[in-house]
Amino acid sequence: MTGIKIYGRDSFKEIPPDVQRTLQSLKDYGFGHGSEEFRHASDHLQIVRLMKQAPCSPFTIVIEEELLDPSHLWDKRYVKITTEQIVSELDEIVLRYFEREINARMAEFLEHDRDAEKRYFRKLLKEYYPQAKRILRDQYRELYPRAWKKKFTMEKISKPRKKRHKERIYAIPEPLNYWDSRNSYQQYFAVPEYKVLWQGGGGSSGQRETQSKFGFAFGLLNQIQAILSHIFVYDKDNVLRFES
Repeated sequence: MTGIKIYGRDSFKEIPPDVQRTLQSLKDYGFGHGSEEFRHASDHLQIVRLMKQAPCSPFTIVIEEELLDPSHLWDKRYVKITTEQIVSELDEIVLRYFEREINARMAEFLEHDRDAEKRYFRKLLKEYYPQAKRILRDQYRELYPRAWKKKFTMEKISKPRKKRHKERIYAIPEPLNYWDSRNSYQQYFAVPEYKVLWQGGGGSSGQRETQSKFGFAFGLLNQIQAILSHIFVYDKDNVLRFES
């Protein structure tokens, strides 16, 4: 198919010095804000007109994200790991099944009293423990039909739990390292003369609007003057690699 370029793993290489300098310069740009003129541009046609008013050399950056290699998932060199303490299984069941009742009783109590240390709230939770225990026991029976009696103990279901979170590290020059984890790619639109940079993608309605507005604007301007696009992949080993 004419005009379509296919990129493979072998297409990407180390970033050359001139492109590195371009990436480093982006930290001085007004990320996501733009100048007053661009901020008030309501559509892609106004953006094109602004770029035509004075000589400018806009460019785009596309970063495609590979999935992190499974061998790195618990490696602190590649992911930020944090631990959060969460409620016990018993409390979780109480809140899931009886939250509306508890909220109503708490509201009634707070009309004439205070519960700064949450003593009344904890007392309420405990009132629902017998019901929650029966619900949880049935769930264990279904999940572990042969071993539920060994697994289902008051010590286990009453003990606060810990939950670990993994957040991928993005070793990319600012501000490109502010990655939205909902995206598999992000595209940036830059106008050096105005020191402005916008981020497009699919992760939110705002990103999709930016992608549409600036994608159309840069496409129209590209019919008059060639707009450079730098294409990168953030690979499975957290290395930013360059194609063109």
